[in-house]
Amino acid sequence: MPLLYSYIRWSSERQAKGTTLQRQMTSAKEFALANGLELVEIIDPGVSAFRGKNTKTGKLGDFINAVREGVIPDDSWLYVENLDRLTRQDVTTAQKLFIELLDLGLTLVTGMDKRVYTLESVNQNPTDLMRLC
Repeated sequence: MPLLYSYIRWSSERQAKGTTLQRQMTSAKEFALANGLELVEIIDPGVSAFRGKNTKTGKLGDFINAVREGVIPDDSWLYVENLDRLTRQDVTTAQKLFIELLDLGLTLVTGMDKRVYTLESVNQNPTDLMRLC
C-alpha cells in the first residue's frame, strides 16, 4: 500500500490551543482512506516556515533528507493542508522547494483544494506553478 506522509505544522502557541492539529489530521486521514493510502503523520509543532526553519532544522527537512537517502520511498505522497504549511518564504524559494519535492518523485497533495501535483502534471500544466504565488 502506498504511503501518504501528512506534514502537520503550526508555529504559535495560540494555534496549538486551537483546532489546527485536529483539522490537519482529520483532513489527511480522510484523503488517505479515500485513496487507499497508508497514513504516516509528521507533526512539527511550534516550527515556523517564515524563514524556512521547518526545512533547515524541522521535520520537513528530515523528511526530505530521508527521501533523498532512500529511507522513505520516492513514490510516496506528501500531504499538506495548504502550500503555506511547506513554506512562507518568498515565491521563488517556495517554487524551488515545490519543484524539489516533485523532482524527488513525490506526489504532493494540498488538502484545502484536494489538488494532486506530480512532476509530470506540473510539466503538462505549468500554470500550476502560479498557485504558489
